[in-house]
Amino acid sequence: MSVRLLRGLLVPLFLLFSIGAAAQTEPPNAPIFLWVRGDLWRIDPVDLTAAPEQITEGGTISAPVLSPDGAWIAYKAAAQVGIDALDRLETEGLIADFDLPSDLFVLNTVTGESRPLVGQPESPSLFVEGVPDRAVSRSAPVWSPDGESLAWTQIDFGSSQAALFILNRETMNGISVPIMMEVFGIPPAVIWQGETITVWLTLPTGVTHVEQFTAAGIPTALTMIPQESIGGSIEGLFSLSNRLIILNDQGEWLEIFSDGSSAFVPSLMMTISGAESTYRIGFGHVADTGFFWEAFDPLTPEATSVAFPGAPSRVTLSPDGRSIAFLGFPDFGAAAIYRDGELLTIPNTGDDADKLNVGAILWGSPIWVSP
Repeated sequence: MSVRLLRGLLVPLFLLFSIGAAAQTEPPNAPIFLWVRGDLWRIDPVDLTAAPEQITEGGTISAPVLSPDGAWIAYKAAAQVGIDALDRLETEGLIADFDLPSDLFVLNTVTGESRPLVGQPESPSLFVEGVPDRAVSRSAPVWSPDGESLAWTQIDFGSSQAALFILNRETMNGISVPIMMEVFGIPPAVIWQGETITVWLTLPTGVTHVEQFTAAGIPTALTMIPQESIGGSIEGLFSLSNRLIILNDQGEWLEIFSDGSSAFVPSLMMTISGAESTYRIGFGHVADTGFFWEAFDPLTPEATSVAFPGAPSRVTLSPDGRSIAFLGFPDFGAAAIYRDGELLTIPNTGDDADKLNVGAILWGSPIWVSP
């Protein structure tokens, strides 16, 4: 294994992270952020009558993720070299099996200012006749649980070799660690839970390749999971106290063992760490209608749970855990809040052409726990 220091990459980050060295808990009235058609919008959860505020205008943002202290949103965006390449293509679907080149940014949630985190190599080129391709594709970035680091995977465009990048917030140093799997043009996904960074990708063979690392980039586990152990496609993958757990698209929760075998386990619960009396949210699945979630209130344990349609990626909690923000009510593209026993729709969101069709919602920093 080789580990490469990335000191040159980190110069812009000094400005980004110099405000506070440790992650702090978000204030209860922290704003809600909506991802809508490639841009980010901010709304006030206290005054829902106020118009949503658009804070980016690029139209190519994807995979936004909020830092644990709520101060930053890391995201990826389409690189200009890829946008230019699309304009030159004459055949539809030529690069459908590849992830387009992307850059990473960090946005200050107070000012709305975005700053580049990492971009393309010098003199990038893609699909230019007579010129070798020179571009980089990246996964969605993820934050460490303490908010002091970021991680992502990346590949040279068209390469079968990926690397894991880990960025430390205090030292401003970074490392890259080679990943063993062949990637077939798509950077593997990354999650960071507890002390474990997990990288995974389902290969064209149907086998899911999972590699796990410490926060320092030291490999700790390699697991090859056959399709029959998963029982469907992966809706979510979680690393919990050295246990690898998968939620499949049938709503089944499975613990995966080192030999790739699996066993059913109870549903994990979404909650907020350190918050008093936070809701716990569980997820289920119905064959005809898909995923649904249920909210259990510790202040009224005998009360009937609140339930709405929606997969885990479409639900989040407020920083204090006493409100729930989610997508899909009253229609698929709309956003709503459940708090104090009241259901509040977020105005100007929904499927209509004149509304914000919301694809993701960011508020608190939920964690996953065993029931």
